[in-house]
Amino acid sequence: MIQSIFKRIITYLILVASVGLVMGLSFFQGHRLHVERGLETYLLPLTLGLLVGLLSAYFFHFYLRKKEKEKQFFQDLAEVLAVALDERDQYTHGHARRVTMMAMEIGSAMSLDHAEMETLRLSSILHDIGKIGIPDSILLKPSALTNEEYDQVKMHPQKGGRILAQIHDSRIDRIVDIIVAHHERYDGCGYPFGLTGENIPLLARILAVADSYDAMTSDRSYRKGMDIDHALAEVKKGSGTQFDPQVVETFLLLYEREMSGDICESFADCRIFRFIQDETVSRAYEMQFCRGNYRSCARFQITEKNQRPTDLMPDGSFYRSGM
Repeated sequence: MIQSIFKRIITYLILVASVGLVMGLSFFQGHRLHVERGLETYLLPLTLGLLVGLLSAYFFHFYLRKKEKEKQFFQDLAEVLAVALDERDQYTHGHARRVTMMAMEIGSAMSLDHAEMETLRLSSILHDIGKIGIPDSILLKPSALTNEEYDQVKMHPQKGGRILAQIHDSRIDRIVDIIVAHHERYDGCGYPFGLTGENIPLLARILAVADSYDAMTSDRSYRKGMDIDHALAEVKKGSGTQFDPQVVETFLLLYEREMSGDICESFADCRIFRFIQDETVSRAYEMQFCRGNYRSCARFQITEKNQRPTDLMPDGSFYRSGM
């Protein structure tokens, strides 16, 4: 909305500036030649100014629409790549969406500007794209990884960076830096480069918290996901060592606010931590909770009875509904 108003204002300014420029040149030219100019003599420069303004405004709009289409194409491409990775593993299905959602909540709470939020969103969607280069025998292994296998998995940030570096776009370099650094640790014990503290890009530090929280609370073939309290305790314990303390503080504050109802007035509005208990599953299912909001839908977490409608996906989407 704000961007639309801004574009409209710029268009009018271009039009007024063009008319003013042509009229001004006409006036000063007449003044220099000591020619008396009647009102009718300004009709031609006025018309010319309007034409110049309209053409300028048209090309400005054309440029903005072209940039908007390029931006949308890039975003759609990012979504396609993330979905392609999701389809490889039922246990991590929806991971990129959930991480993106949480990272955006943190970024918003930390008052990132629009450009930073957009970079964070794209980086979050694509953060694990390097896992495309990890063999299925490792990525989908139903048991814990060996040290050698884990070393291969640890290569995925750099693999992702190399994949995305093939796209020649001014935004990519920043996104690559964030993706490559999202497994760095605040204390310098992360990978691939052992960066420390604020040497790690802020958006990568935000992404690290969101990614780790979702990994901890997600089921794997060889283990159950942690409950929320346990995962939050682990995030808090990692403050200052694995994670940026400021990011952790913001993340935990979001949890406290959500649980107190300051953010989330009903379970349908909760976007990070809320459980949907057994007794509400059928009601949520009937409401088609994720209709029209598939990309940012929170994962449904069911209690130990494991009651879940057959077409309710791990990320909260409904398989048969085509969402």
